[in-house]
Amino acid sequence: MKKTYLFISFCLVFFIAIQATAQKQIGLATYSVKGIRDNPEKAFKAISEIGFSTVEICEYANGEIFGRKPADFKKYLSDLGLTVTSSHTHTTFDLNDEAGTLSAWNKLLDDHKAMGCKYVIIPSHKWGNDIETVQANCEMFDKIGKLANDKGLMFAYHSHNSEFNTIGDSEIKYEDYIIQHTNPEYVSFEMDVYWAYQGGQDPVKWLQKYPERIKILHIKDYYVIGASGKIDYESIFDQFYKNGNSDFYVEMENDMGIEMADEVAKWSFNSVKTNEPIPDKYMKLFLSEDNDLDKALTDIAKSFKYLNNANFVK
Repeated sequence: MKKTYLFISFCLVFFIAIQATAQKQIGLATYSVKGIRDNPEKAFKAISEIGFSTVEICEYANGEIFGRKPADFKKYLSDLGLTVTSSHTHTTFDLNDEAGTLSAWNKLLDDHKAMGCKYVIIPSHKWGNDIETVQANCEMFDKIGKLANDKGLMFAYHSHNSEFNTIGDSEIKYEDYIIQHTNPEYVSFEMDVYWAYQGGQDPVKWLQKYPERIKILHIKDYYVIGASGKIDYESIFDQFYKNGNSDFYVEMENDMGIEMADEVAKWSFNSVKTNEPIPDKYMKLFLSEDNDLDKALTDIAKSFKYLNNANFVK
């Protein structure tokens, strides 16, 4: 009896120790890693060492990712303990050239299948300023989405705050129209919780409204996740899991400060109405490499720690 008790006690202690050290399945959008193009080997090694398990890339171009063919890139990440499960990408999208558009996407989708991706996501899009144009874009999304579906991939769209503005003079939000007028079999959605917040929206309500359509999340803050105290991540994760979904990626912009970030967001929200190109002073904030690779990785690790330590993240 004593030996049995000791064995059970040992097993319990061992299980608790494993649970305490186990890392959660947390993904990272490589857009967050400022300076990654200068030293991708160092960056991906660090991403793995921090504890991320999956990545969402945005560097696919001309059939390669950081100079590697899709299958080679998949193996390269696998050797580091990482999996590329999602990609923010784009290619030809011309409403007046359906054949050319679908041909370009067919090649892109084949490459992402070889890479091992689950999701292929358009990160932003100009939808137009009237219902007819938005509808035409939705129809093209469905056609691309069917191509993806036939290859076993999930095609999706990533919203910013401008999609929570209204179409033309109507009272219809872009986000509502796009979700309601694309085929759920072919098109899913990635909600960026920060951009929803910057669109004056409660992410939880959108997750409740479209539980079958919003399959992926960008977990984002003004900079380091959880630092601003402005976004209720616990309620977001609770609803997301309740909906039966679990795939999310940490994304971080450059550290531009709350005041400037709010200014940029205000411009972004209104841009869908004005068609104004992004001003240079804002573009520099997104493209700047002022946050060097070491600093970016240090701050990304802080976001990972916040989520890994959060009881509401599974």
